[in-house]
Amino acid sequence: MNAGEGLEDRLRSLLGLNSYEARAYLVILSSSKPLRPREIAREAEIPYQRIYDTLEKLESKGLVYRLEDGSFEAAEPKRALGLLAEQYIAEAVERARQVKELASELSTRYTTREQAGHLRVVYGLERVLLEAGMTLKRCKGTAYFMTYKVAEEADKLQENLKRFAHLLASHEGPIRILVYEDYEPPEWVLGILSGANAEVRKTKLIFMDLMVACSTTIIGLPGRKDVVAVIVEHPDFADAMKKRIEFIWNNLSKPIK
Repeated sequence: MNAGEGLEDRLRSLLGLNSYEARAYLVILSSSKPLRPREIAREAEIPYQRIYDTLEKLESKGLVYRLEDGSFEAAEPKRALGLLAEQYIAEAVERARQVKELASELSTRYTTREQAGHLRVVYGLERVLLEAGMTLKRCKGTAYFMTYKVAEEADKLQENLKRFAHLLASHEGPIRILVYEDYEPPEWVLGILSGANAEVRKTKLIFMDLMVACSTTIIGLPGRKDVVAVIVEHPDFADAMKKRIEFIWNNLSKPIK
């Protein structure tokens, strides 16, 4: 595949252009002078009966503009694609707002198993971290963590943990993390925790990976190949876990020096 073919594929996937539109745009962009529709059709190998609707699509996206004599010239790419990028961002934000509105409406109208309290199992580190991140987003109270296997595997999980740190930092509430007594966090881990404004203490009473926030409890389980976690959505269960962790935090742990 040559450079032009690679650009054509990217124009199609990122800008939603079809093959004719992508080829016509590249022909206009590479020309040192404005081109007439017949010239564009010939150089881009587009049937002449399709060239006008092709050019109209490119014009509607602001990628090219029509001159008074009927020829076409390319808009400056940084400006044209920059405006498209801003449009895509605005559309994504609006779509996300509408999805949140829909979520609130559905939660109001229907009682789900999660609202009533239920248990589910998720597989894979990315999925578990996503569930934890979503919990942190919607919960503004204290978030509690116990780390066992995660601490042992911290160096292997460095990139994942660094991405997760952004979610920790955005949490609107205190973060308390318990690690096992013999664990010595490396500097990069301490940097992440400092950036997230998290308190960290050591204790002997760590035997599993656990997170509790609001009414959600995420329990890490040993898996043969990948991460497995049980997620319990139940306020009473979560409150019981919080009380136990608070007792350990206040009476059976010590700050990291």
